[in-house]
Amino acid sequence: MSRRALAVVALLWWAHGCGGPASAPQAAPAPAAAPAPDPGVAARKAEREAKAAAAAAGERDRIAAIDAITELPPTLPRKLPEACAAMTKAYDDFMRKTLSGDMKTKWETGGNEMQLAVFRKECLQRSIPVAACQSVALGRLQPEHKDRLPDVMKRCVDEFGGAAP
Repeated sequence: MSRRALAVVALLWWAHGCGGPASAPQAAPAPAAAPAPDPGVAARKAEREAKAAAAAAGERDRIAAIDAITELPPTLPRKLPEACAAMTKAYDDFMRKTLSGDMKTKWETGGNEMQLAVFRKECLQRSIPVAACQSVALGRLQPEHKDRLPDVMKRCVDEFGGAAP
């Protein structure tokens, strides 16, 4: 064999056997399998979503209950001091049916004067419709919903205007 033939054979051998351009492509490694989802994660997610839905439903119910008791009476008082007197009386009545034990005794023996004065002063800075709404709402608000009192008072202010004319 001539040198030339040997060189061609060596070249072909090298190209085919040593991973040259004519070699077969290597298969790509298989991708790693995704880890199986943890059933605890799905359960916690479902629990969070259920709690969020329940909280949203509870908030809608709370707002609907406040809306149901905050409305104007059929007739409005003619003057703001009259409206505020009715509102402070309604507040006093609400506190008397809400408080119990020592707190009720304290309220009924003069502990209410400061609080009623604050409510009256605040009322006189508002309008007749606000005071009338608050009177109606305080008459309808049940003792077990005493924690809604600030929301009820604010709702009347928001709905019927805050400043006196």
